[in-house]
Amino acid sequence: MDTLDFKAIGKKIKERRQALGITQEAIANYLDVNASHISNIEGGRAHASLTALVKIANFLECSVDYFISHEYTYKT
Repeated sequence: MDTLDFKAIGKKIKERRQALGITQEAIANYLDVNASHISNIEGGRAHASLTALVKIANFLECSVDYFISHEYTYKT
């Protein structure tokens, strides 16, 4: 793995946000960014920082792992 699949991460964020009935604007306000930035994250056009990803997970009441678990390559 050379880089994270930010498109897949954004898709998971969008799915979780929509399942909870939360708007992009609400997340943007919580993160103190523009709603267009959240749209870009969800569309994979922008990369969420680790800090932003943790804040988004907290706001959406889930773990960061929910967004990035598909990135793991180890076998248990």
